[in-house]
Amino acid sequence: MAAKNTDNIILKFIDGMNYNELLDVSGFVSELYYGNEISDVQKRANQSTKKVAALVQYVSSNSGLFSEAKQIIDQRVIEVSASSSEKSASSKKVKKAKQQIEDILKNYDLKNQSEQENALKTLLDIADLFNKKGDYYSAITLLKNVQEIIQQGGMNYPMLEARLFRLLGTAYRNVGNTDQSVQYLNESKVLYHSFDAQSDPGLALTYKELALSFQELGDYVDALNCVQNALEQIRTSSSIDSSELLKTASLKANLLTYMGRYDEAAACLTNVISVAKSNGSDLDDLSLAYTYNNLSVVYQRLQCYDIALSYANKALQIYDRLSIKNHPSIASAYNNIAVIYRESGNYREAEKYLKKALSIYEKTLGVSSADAAATYSNLASVYQAKGQLAEALVYYEKAYTIDTKILGYDHPDVGVLCSNIGNIYLSAGNYTIANDWLETAYRLFSEKLGRTHPYTEEVSRILQKLRDYTAAAPK
Repeated sequence: MAAKNTDNIILKFIDGMNYNELLDVSGFVSELYYGNEISDVQKRANQSTKKVAALVQYVSSNSGLFSEAKQIIDQRVIEVSASSSEKSASSKKVKKAKQQIEDILKNYDLKNQSEQENALKTLLDIADLFNKKGDYYSAITLLKNVQEIIQQGGMNYPMLEARLFRLLGTAYRNVGNTDQSVQYLNESKVLYHSFDAQSDPGLALTYKELALSFQELGDYVDALNCVQNALEQIRTSSSIDSSELLKTASLKANLLTYMGRYDEAAACLTNVISVAKSNGSDLDDLSLAYTYNNLSVVYQRLQCYDIALSYANKALQIYDRLSIKNHPSIASAYNNIAVIYRESGNYREAEKYLKKALSIYEKTLGVSSADAAATYSNLASVYQAKGQLAEALVYYEKAYTIDTKILGYDHPDVGVLCSNIGNIYLSAGNYTIANDWLETAYRLFSEKLGRTHPYTEEVSRILQKLRDYTAAAPK
């Protein structure tokens, strides 16, 4: 009965909260759950709204509430994010989208099959444009209406439906509904295979989107299988799109890097650059710069810092030649250069480049973006290397709060942050809290990356040393 009363009290606190308040309180309760200093969490919660501060005060009064409160609040965040946030954003555009559809359809004789097909192609082109502009809710609204038109009209256009499902999968992935994305993308894949469209570039794009969705779910094995299928589709097509080949190979290299297979990642990218350059005129500079950035990351992991720096600078030279200034890809190159300077002990230069990267991300993607989180984490690592543990912890916690909201608590990237935070507490001599963070990291790496992955093995070594130390310490 007591547990049920506690649930009801927590639910009463959160029932009146808006989405931003829920995100705030989710972050604070997560910090309590993972062992952050209670007084520090309460102090920062008091700077939020009264509702947030009151709930944090209630939860922090009893450590037995941390886990229960975290589960209840996280579930409410998921519900609000998946329903009211999406519906609110999309409902404002439903009327406009339907009017747009009606206006387009007026220009076609829908009794004529050829014109009917052209009308649907035009609508899908518009939805594709919405996706490319980042207006994903408008894309979803439009595509759902097109789906309804096809179903109600008894139309039979499997190629168009395959594309429709792919576009829906892309949109849903980008609004954070990865499970829905995988569902639509699998339907797209089945349709492409059903009419033997092996040479259709749309099938390669569907496999690539599936790979991205599986990557976000932390399922790197399935993601790698999908991206390999995408590459095979591109290579066997009648005309190779070099830019698409580079982007897809970069995705494969990213996955191999996550899986600790750095030599394979480097070979994949250098080989595909050679193929793309020899293929001819359709290679665009931005795709090449993106690939150079990814090569820089791979060579960082291989500890070949001179080579890594040369590729990061190659990317920057392309952006400079194209007069591109404040773009996330430039920030990515700055991040790469910063990591190289950090590893060589030049912390001043590392910090300078990270702050330049962060400034770009804040202007273009926002302070709560995944890229901003990665930059906070890199800044934390610089402060950690300088022995400024308090500053490092602040930036790691910023990154952790953002990443858990975007990725959830069971993603390998979150495991990296758990490991880093654990190491901070270890350096500070707080072994109990350090153990909790490191155990969480080990569980995530074991489940998502396997026991032989370098990350898993490194955390395992640290945990064993910690156990040996605490066992030998005077009681």
